[in-house]
Amino acid sequence: MSTWRVEDAEQSRTPAGMAVQGSWVSLHFLRSALRRRLRFVLVTTTAGLLLAVAALVLAPVSSSADATIFLAHDSDTDPATAIATDHKLLINRTVARQVVEELGLPMTTDQFLASYAATEASTQLLDIQLKAATPDEAVRRLTALCAAFLTFRNQQLAAQADYVVKTDETHIADLRRQIQLVTAEYKAALAHHDATAASVALTTRSGLYSQIGTLQSTIQDTQLQTGALATASHVVDPPAPIPPGGKRHVALMVASGLILGCGLSLGTVFTQALVSNRLRRREEVAIALGHPVPFSAGPVRGRFRRNLPTLSPRTRKRRRRNLEILAGGFFAALPEEREVRTRLALVGVGDLRAAAKVIWRTARQCQEQGERVFLVDLTSAGLLRRRSSDELPVLWPESRPGTASGRLSVISSVADALPVGDPRAEQWRRATVVLVLGEVELGVGNRHLAMWADRAVVLVGAGRVTAEYLRSTSRLFASSGPPLEFAMVVGADHTDESLGVLQGEVRKDQQRRAGS
Repeated sequence: MSTWRVEDAEQSRTPAGMAVQGSWVSLHFLRSALRRRLRFVLVTTTAGLLLAVAALVLAPVSSSADATIFLAHDSDTDPATAIATDHKLLINRTVARQVVEELGLPMTTDQFLASYAATEASTQLLDIQLKAATPDEAVRRLTALCAAFLTFRNQQLAAQADYVVKTDETHIADLRRQIQLVTAEYKAALAHHDATAASVALTTRSGLYSQIGTLQSTIQDTQLQTGALATASHVVDPPAPIPPGGKRHVALMVASGLILGCGLSLGTVFTQALVSNRLRRREEVAIALGHPVPFSAGPVRGRFRRNLPTLSPRTRKRRRRNLEILAGGFFAALPEEREVRTRLALVGVGDLRAAAKVIWRTARQCQEQGERVFLVDLTSAGLLRRRSSDELPVLWPESRPGTASGRLSVISSVADALPVGDPRAEQWRRATVVLVLGEVELGVGNRHLAMWADRAVVLVGAGRVTAEYLRSTSRLFASSGPPLEFAMVVGADHTDESLGVLQGEVRKDQQRRAGS
């Protein structure tokens, strides 16, 4: 009796360094993103440091001076209200204008107002801070400001006292007129021998004289108090320069530049890593494409064209090694027993220029082993055509998709596509290996590539394409050919610790080994 053995479904596992939607991002994922963009982080942090140093050199800290003024107030006034009034008098445009005009400063009144500020140290002390270009200039301006402020305040106190004195003097004049009238009534009462009326008049006159005496005392007190307040108010702490921040200020500026640059770069790197859906790992590319990724290497070219001479010898050596790895992988796709004109295509996905370098290096490798190589460039940019030489002929056919001819049928004889007498026709007939450089255009299709190549290898640029794009590419090859051998990854970084082998192939290999 036979029984069915149903294996449990394998639990989905998130590869280390790959974030899955709806799950927590692992520390390893963020660390991998940071290691991948470490150069960007270092450059941005250094830029922040250089900006901080430039700010210290080009925009030095302005010098400051400090002074403290003691202000005496009337005992009858509220101390908090009095010191607030003095504070308001200090930041008055009239005071600022007097200092600007007195010193002949090259600035407006509002600009000078913005250069100083005051704090209320107590109900009788004002602490003033003023900024200027140099310490001596700050002391000079603050000295003039203190003098102008005290003069202006004394004027306001004197004007207030004068108003009180004039009011009292007017009242005294009115009382004196009343005394004259009361005196006349007193004399009239004596003339009529009216003792009662005379006594009332005398009492009234005495009261009026008493009020005049009180008002005269008030006037004297007001004048004395005003003079006393003006004399008692003075500069307690003369203007003096405030020592600059020195090393502490430099350290704070440098730390601020480092924090700004590092924070900006880390935020950019982590944000791009979290929101990007581009594939970088070999395992991700293999799963999306449905084919193994047996070969991968780092970048083979710089970010900008023709920048290889400016790179360090170590970087050039590493990129040459990366190119050799990918060229060797592409060469491995050629069959050992080659037919006449064995045709193999390298399709660039995401990094077409890297694919051109790889296929050119593979052609040189074939020549070194005695093969006669012919190159076909099906890219719209004609990346191989620019390198064409007598040793490595390159055909850039006019029957590419999207060209004016619009003819997609294969050319049975390359000689028909070449001008009469073109030596490439003979080179085509003698060629044993035909290497085709192609590109994936989802809107055009893949039939033209199948007309020029028997098999194909895909070169995927790490971090340049999405999983959906690779799945569509795989379907395109499955529907219209040519058969896809495997894939390679260019631009891979050292943080990728995965194998580009499909789990189904691993299981089949294990079963085959167990059966043998």
